[in-house]
Amino acid sequence: MMFIDMHENDLRHWFGNRGIQLEESKLTFKVVTKQGNRWVFILDDCFDYDGSNEVELYDLDTMYCECYEGWKAPAFNWDLENLLSLIENDPDYDPEGEAMLLAVLKKIKAKKEERNNG
Repeated sequence: MMFIDMHENDLRHWFGNRGIQLEESKLTFKVVTKQGNRWVFILDDCFDYDGSNEVELYDLDTMYCECYEGWKAPAFNWDLENLLSLIENDPDYDPEGEAMLLAVLKKIKAKKEERNNG
């Protein structure tokens, strides 16, 4: 569980690929991992509609642009511990299975690189 360094343009592309165009102003956001998923907390401060001026939560590992939750932006706590506490735990998450899958994928990648370089 940690912060992920994601560039603003990558986040704009993620939303754009799902039909949502973000404003050109600088984005305020943090990307974290929890239980193998990447999540983005993003400030919606466009003031174009009711519900703006909130921090919204999206799961980056889906094909859908669905806001899971929103919190009032004033005085929102952007600390990692707080962000992680706001994401519900998945009862079906299998950390051992994920670790095994990541190890296999790492080996496959290494073999591909070996073939390409050798």
